[in-house]
Amino acid sequence: MAAGAAFDVDADHEFAYGIALQADGKILQAGYNNITGEVLVVRWNSDGTVDTSFGGGSGYSYMGLIDDIDRDIEVVVINPPGHFFDGEKPLENIPAMVYLYSTQLRPLLKANPLFFGHSLGGLVAYEVCKELGKKFPVTDMIISSVNPPHCTMEEVDMHSEMDTETLVQKSTKMGGMPQVFKEEPAMLEAFITGLRGDLRALENYTPPDPGNVEKIDVTAAVLYSDRDYIVHPSKLKEWEYYLHCSEYIPFPGDHFYLFETSNRKTVARIIGEGVRGKR
Repeated sequence: MAAGAAFDVDADHEFAYGIALQADGKILQAGYNNITGEVLVVRWNSDGTVDTSFGGGSGYSYMGLIDDIDRDIEVVVINPPGHFFDGEKPLENIPAMVYLYSTQLRPLLKANPLFFGHSLGGLVAYEVCKELGKKFPVTDMIISSVNPPHCTMEEVDMHSEMDTETLVQKSTKMGGMPQVFKEEPAMLEAFITGLRGDLRALENYTPPDPGNVEKIDVTAAVLYSDRDYIVHPSKLKEWEYYLHCSEYIPFPGDHFYLFETSNRKTVARIIGEGVRGKR
């Protein structure tokens, strides 16, 4: 997991070199991997738990969710290039993402995997399942906070060429902008670079025609929140053009509802039930 817990995944090669206490009591810790050269940053809540709202579109965002998933379930996180100090250039088209992630996942897949994708990750997860399904049976997934492929961008009020200030304002409105990013120029630049890459990927995406698309043999639970202004329940029903939707599950909150502790724990439970075939 490229963006896992920064200082305990690989104790032989990952080292902390700096720490700062924020005014709100949260602790910011920085370090590096002496093999890959990656800069690693993690933020801790005042009680010592990982701050899962901190991550800027990277795998860090899922650390709390992973901690809540039952320990007997193996979790693999794909970290998008160009997000949060990994030193890489963001991928700016979805086919490139699908090729990279499919290539990375094929040797890791075991029987009956369940895919989970949030926001842009939900769209990419669908495309990856479609690609992998040509040679490997993928039957279950969970899609979170994203409209179907043909209308993914319909309500998104951001584009890649907006100035940084506007992107910050709109990201804040969606609930996806940690305050510390606004206060630290290097972190803000890293966040905005990844965000622009994601927006370009969406802008370059050619969605399938819902009236002429082959439905993949995948069953999905669709998760959404009640204050997400870019995702609408009525549109979510149209995922049925692309796969089999078993249920639609609402949550309280904004686009990033799964950063809230009770929501996150419920999502972890849903993932666990899905892996065990109990949903």
